[in-house]
Amino acid sequence: MTIVTADKDAERLEELSTRLREMYPGATVAAYTDLYLAAQYVNRHMAELAFVEGGRDYYEALEFARLASVYSPGIKTFIVTEGTQRLDTGNWVYVSGLLTRPVTNEKLLALTQIPAVGLAVSRVTTGGTA
Repeated sequence: MTIVTADKDAERLEELSTRLREMYPGATVAAYTDLYLAAQYVNRHMAELAFVEGGRDYYEALEFARLASVYSPGIKTFIVTEGTQRLDTGNWVYVSGLLTRPVTNEKLLALTQIPAVGLAVSRVTTGGTA
């Protein structure tokens, strides 16, 4: 399984990516602080899940979800945001759900409906080229 995460905030990005690596130790977790690079990664690698920051870059997150559905048909893209934030009713056709902070294992399991398999750590890609 391949999971893509994108958030301009490196600390939040690392927190979510680490949690996903622990829950799904066999998965490749590609983490990016640049949404454009995350989209390039999805274009080159079939991904099953994506978690993208939707707070400051809400419309960019929706565009990422649209592109990801073209690049990786069947991908589930989740927008990550603060629980108190009001989101516009944009084009949600390509968005599988909303993940509100604080992020917990229970929320991730409820959204993805993929059972966690362990707490081991696997590799993560941060920044750099896609």
